[in-house]
Amino acid sequence: MFTGIIEEVGSIKKISDSGDKRSFTMECKEVLKGARKGDSISVNGVCLTINSFGEKHFVADVMNETVKASTFKWCKEGDSVNLERALCMGDRLGGHIITGHIDCVGQVKRKYRDGNAVKYEIEFPVEYISRVVNKGSIGVDGISLTIMEIRNNTFTISIIPTTSEDTIISKKNSGDWVNLEFDIIGKYVERILGNQNKSNIDMSFLKKNGFM
Repeated sequence: MFTGIIEEVGSIKKISDSGDKRSFTMECKEVLKGARKGDSISVNGVCLTINSFGEKHFVADVMNETVKASTFKWCKEGDSVNLERALCMGDRLGGHIITGHIDCVGQVKRKYRDGNAVKYEIEFPVEYISRVVNKGSIGVDGISLTIMEIRNNTFTISIIPTTSEDTIISKKNSGDWVNLEFDIIGKYVERILGNQNKSNIDMSFLKKNGFM
């Protein structure tokens, strides 16, 4: 689990392909403090496992399914990435609960300044529209953000200067793609309500079982 509070901007030092997986070597420093093999690190919102590491890098494998479902399919050596270590029990939850399991990718349709903030309009696949809530939380490239406005299958986020400086969001422009993870609580609520709608309990069932 992660909080969406980015600890460090690292970079992709090397990408290696082997069979059905892709190996990434990430150049970084802060997220390696106390690191152990098998630890989880969020890379642009994707939960990856440390296979090996050195003083200023770690190596992680990414399965083909994850590559296809995320922006990793477009990543290049030298690209900057948002990095965050997994949440420890007892830590402050400064953002919101992020699992590191990307739902889909979205595309920046518009970027513009509004006072001291920069706003981004991001388009996402229409089938996820029920998971987007006004003033709700969303993970964008692993950053915990608040949805300011929704129009059809496009939502707007507002980025304060600190977030622009401490993450890669400032490098995103119209046409760029981002990883999206919708709020996990909303996913469970959607699933529960969906199951209720498919329930076999009706008037006949209630009468048969002595409720009427």
